[in-house]
Amino acid sequence: MEPASAVVEESEDTSGEASGLLDDAQLLERMSTVDLVMAVRVDVALEQINLALSRDGNYVSEGVRYGVTVDAVWKGSPLTEQGLVYFNVPLNKCYRTMLKNSDYLLLVNTADDGTIRIESCDDIVPREVVSDQFAAIATQAGYSSTTPAPNSATDRTASYNSHTANSSQ
Repeated sequence: MEPASAVVEESEDTSGEASGLLDDAQLLERMSTVDLVMAVRVDVALEQINLALSRDGNYVSEGVRYGVTVDAVWKGSPLTEQGLVYFNVPLNKCYRTMLKNSDYLLLVNTADDGTIRIESCDDIVPREVVSDQFAAIATQAGYSSTTPAPNSATDRTASYNSHTANSSQ
């Protein structure tokens, strides 16, 4: 058996881009294999606690449930609740967490009921590694961008307030 130091001889960048940006061609290729492609901003991040495995003073997290505002959709149609799209990211599928108030590009498949399925960390791409020209390149490739409504915090708050006012009457 080889020592652990012999297994990894050198670290190499497998993304193919020295600049830290993902290749637009690779993103377009990935777009063709998924059901839903959208630019989002994280509004809500809630730990999913497994109470059966948790003990006093310690808890076991199985993942994170996110609520995101959709800024643009290039492919598919996300299900929204009060202007947000909700989905779970199980830690056994992706160990990285999305940061609140940060922007991401999601390239995901959906289940039969329309819910988002995160299958790996590759499904969640931080905005800072996507080129500024990506939207134009995706549109040229035949993916038209739409902006769902409501799209602002005030619209979401008004929608929430009107929903709670109607349900309390």
